[in-house]
Amino acid sequence: MPAMVRNNKKPSLRLLLAILLLGGLSFSVESEKRPVKEQWKQYEINPFAFRLAQPRPDPAAGGIVVADLTGDGLMDYLYTTPGSIGAYDHWGKPLWVKEEDIHLLGVDDVVGLPGYHGPGVQAGDVDGDDRVEVLFLRTDGRLVVCDGATGKVKRIASPALPQGAARWQHLVVGNVRGKGDRDIVLQTSGADQRPAGTFPAGRFVSVFAFENLEDKPLWTITNFHGQAHGPLKIADMDGDGRDEIVGLSIYDDDGTLLTDGEPPPGAWHIDSIAIADIRPDRDGLEVAVTVEGPRHVGLIGLKGPIWWRIYEHREADKVAVGEFDLTSPGLEIWGRGSFDSPDDMGQFVFDAQGNVIAFYELRKVAPPDWTENGVEVIVPIHWTGEPWQLLAAKERHKEGDVAIFDPMTGRFIERFRERAARLYVADVAGDWREEVIVVAEDQIRIYWNPKPNPHPNRPRLWTLPHYRRGKMNWNYYSP
Repeated sequence: MPAMVRNNKKPSLRLLLAILLLGGLSFSVESEKRPVKEQWKQYEINPFAFRLAQPRPDPAAGGIVVADLTGDGLMDYLYTTPGSIGAYDHWGKPLWVKEEDIHLLGVDDVVGLPGYHGPGVQAGDVDGDDRVEVLFLRTDGRLVVCDGATGKVKRIASPALPQGAARWQHLVVGNVRGKGDRDIVLQTSGADQRPAGTFPAGRFVSVFAFENLEDKPLWTITNFHGQAHGPLKIADMDGDGRDEIVGLSIYDDDGTLLTDGEPPPGAWHIDSIAIADIRPDRDGLEVAVTVEGPRHVGLIGLKGPIWWRIYEHREADKVAVGEFDLTSPGLEIWGRGSFDSPDDMGQFVFDAQGNVIAFYELRKVAPPDWTENGVEVIVPIHWTGEPWQLLAAKERHKEGDVAIFDPMTGRFIERFRERAARLYVADVAGDWREEVIVVAEDQIRIYWNPKPNPHPNRPRLWTLPHYRRGKMNWNYYSP
């Protein structure tokens, strides 16, 4: 057990019981009635791979998400690249491929939405017909709704824009009114978008009822403070069954501002955020935030900041949140930072109370032939089936290998020789553990853990609402 070996001390019986109870509770939402093995057949080949019927990945634009498009209970694949969107079933068979003027970034479009590697596509039964729809924006800002299984266009809409905005750039399917995933959250940086790195992306946000897309929005935000290079997040932060709009600022489901995050002076450049139940001793979920410039890491709750920290003036960069140390209450916050230069990358871990509990330089513990630039697209992963999580990441600044490593020490657990242009982590293969999903050249390849799952009958991660939201809405900066 990595956390126990790492700290060279054994937990008490009381702690072990608490871990087991918390582990069970954390996966108990909407538990499935039949054993997992009866519902989801494991892939027989490792890695399971299939060929794309689309152009190879663009350096920056487009990405991948998974959803049950056909209604058979298995996860299918949606892949976007400039000028193309494609759907593939669980076994890699193309369901449909469209040449579409889908809104995705170009290489130099750093600030805009949906951001580097952002898929720019959503899936959900938004019209209530018991069939999943696929939604995306065209470059002119029009919203397209397709049948998820066939790709047939069901609707094209032009939702009203706020004054000062040129076209919509990002959409998220959510449950804002408490009526299910029937609401559309739209975001844009506006016609007066500033140069890269000088202003957060997406300050305009509007929420529409799907059935009234051509009418006035339910409500609009004109000064949303989110990521500098990424889209808003949504999650049911307070547990009332309705989604909140989340960035540094958090807005309630009726558009009321709950907090602006109360950032330290000068902390305007939000590089990365992650949402989870980081502090189980507090009500609701929390948001971990990293800030460039003043080099802060913060934890934000529904009522404002819980803490802000700086560690040795090291730059706060990408963030990942998970159960990395079982001996520490709550979840841990892993950050990628630098000191003198990007080549001097240091990794640090904060506990839920804001104390630094680990620090190391990854290049000193990574394999000798791993790039000295470090890691990127860093994602927590349930790989082992045990309560603790690891991190998955790809080689930084190149189409390279993918690794799974211990967040507390940097020790590599698995390494996959790859030419990965995209990295995505989700539960797709055969049990509730997560898999490493790579888009490389003209293929999608899924790596799964061949070892027996020690806890195979836990409910799937997809039963957790904030897990589903996160896997449908991500980009390079906040996977």
